[in-house]
Amino acid sequence: MTSSWAWRAVLPIVLGMSTVLGWGEDGADPQQGGLAVTRVPSQLSQSLYAEKDRDYAVGVSALQDMKENPHRGIDAAIAFGKVLAIDYSSLPVAGMPDYPTDWYIYFCRKAMQASDAKTYLLTKSTSDQEAFLLAEKVLTRETGQDVDGGVALAGTARSDEKNKIGLEAIVVDTDLMNMFSGTSFAEEASQDLGRAQDRYAAQLAQEQEDRQAKGEDRFSQHQTRFNRDAMHPTGDLIPIPPAQEQAVALQAITAQYGVRDDLPVACQRVIARQLAADADLKRMSPAGVYSMLQLSERLAQASEEYETLLSDIETEGGMFAAVHVAKKATGALRAMDKLTAKAVLKLIQDPSSGEANTTVGLFYVCQLHLCDLGMDMLASGSDQHLSAAVKQEWQAPTTIAEQIAMGDTWYGIGQKAAPANRGGIWARAERWYQRAEMRTAGKSLQHVTSNLQAIDKAYQESLEDWSAITLEEYGRLQGQSFLLDAHLGQLDTGLSLKAGQSMRIVVAPRDCWTWKDPSGLVTTAEACTGYEVKVSQPDHGQGGLERQGVLTMGLNDGAPVTFGLVTGPGELWLYAENPGKLLGSGTVRVIIFPDPNG
Repeated sequence: MTSSWAWRAVLPIVLGMSTVLGWGEDGADPQQGGLAVTRVPSQLSQSLYAEKDRDYAVGVSALQDMKENPHRGIDAAIAFGKVLAIDYSSLPVAGMPDYPTDWYIYFCRKAMQASDAKTYLLTKSTSDQEAFLLAEKVLTRETGQDVDGGVALAGTARSDEKNKIGLEAIVVDTDLMNMFSGTSFAEEASQDLGRAQDRYAAQLAQEQEDRQAKGEDRFSQHQTRFNRDAMHPTGDLIPIPPAQEQAVALQAITAQYGVRDDLPVACQRVIARQLAADADLKRMSPAGVYSMLQLSERLAQASEEYETLLSDIETEGGMFAAVHVAKKATGALRAMDKLTAKAVLKLIQDPSSGEANTTVGLFYVCQLHLCDLGMDMLASGSDQHLSAAVKQEWQAPTTIAEQIAMGDTWYGIGQKAAPANRGGIWARAERWYQRAEMRTAGKSLQHVTSNLQAIDKAYQESLEDWSAITLEEYGRLQGQSFLLDAHLGQLDTGLSLKAGQSMRIVVAPRDCWTWKDPSGLVTTAEACTGYEVKVSQPDHGQGGLERQGVLTMGLNDGAPVTFGLVTGPGELWLYAENPGKLLGSGTVRVIIFPDPNG
């Protein structure tokens, strides 16, 4: 069954495919001391911005806990280090981060003695240590000073922000007053704070007026993809390649892109889009381009990837003779026999249809994650709540109150939406809540946090296909986390299940163990699948081929079984299966929680 939260599956699959197919790999950035970071395609920037917002919010929360627990300063620096890793390695932008992360990290380090910080940092994971060290390197490079160089660094940050009109100046002034009470920096910040607040209030009033005018203007002029002028072929059209040439090209392309009949819908969509993007007559033969577009269309039809399907047919009509775009698009959509396909057909005939705009717009936003195109349609749709929400977004909310109100609007719509659309609508709510979360406090923060937790809980309860869980889905799960080392081979979770009590065991996708046999052969395999190994004297089973390096679970002394759902009574253990008695290494992540459907 397909999860109603399928929208969450697309980004991790794209990231995985980018590694397999070699899209956008750029190696290590020499400015990061050799820390290798894989760059991702620029179209993923929005998702990485959301990840950066979440890490930044974690860092701000840790800063708030520093007075009670100074070690939280290092937790904050780790979170800000992850923000910097994205800014300096993954996003296709240059320059300093758009958060004042450098001086926040200074506050973290100022709160602790260097020796104490080092001791505490050694208790963190390797990735967390790398994030912290990266933050130190970036901070040192950008300020030209040692990280522990004294209060002068705060003065540098203060002078950089002093002339800014807006929230940044207020944030800096307030933090300096709180963190450096009794110093000249705090006194200067106190004097400037009132003036900064007056400037900021005036700025907000002007921005609100400009946004309202801009939003109204955009709605009056906006068009959907169905009422724009059709593209007409330019230049000479080439003949459709012979069938034999198509067959040879199709066989090679199918193998190159890993296309098979049992691909999940999300993978079909990703590959369809990539095929469409790669079809280029400047670097491929006509047979290769035509076959690539045909395969893309086939996958797009099977996965309801409507935008790619229509674009493929339009591209085909602009390159090859004897391709009737409107006729082919109509035939393809009718053959799909889907509700949304019928609505797309309606829009081709009548772009102003309110009902069809709502149906297709929701599918574009919630299933295809093409928000710009989808929201254009929702604005023209018959659903007044969705149309009003889009127009509200077009005014670009910037104040905390406006952003929370925007999140509330999408949250309320999602509560009443069909399960298939709820995830995509609540993704809009999350986007605005997360923007406001890092800058709010008190009852407003409680409200935002409560709604975000409700979204996460509903998401976890709605998952159905646990065998196809993605990294992003795994990262959102709430439960008890464990680490299982292949060298140890087993782990007592300390969980005692009562009779009839069900727990769900989930291993992080793509987490691997490495196994070395007596001959020196090294094999690395994911713990969720392992690999086949031939054993002559297995610990259990009938011999022959068995699964090496797969995570299993067991109650008390019972025989281990594949991880998943387990029902008590008994003490729960986890195992790294090693029938070949090989030397194992590496650690995998596991999360355990009460089964929401059990």
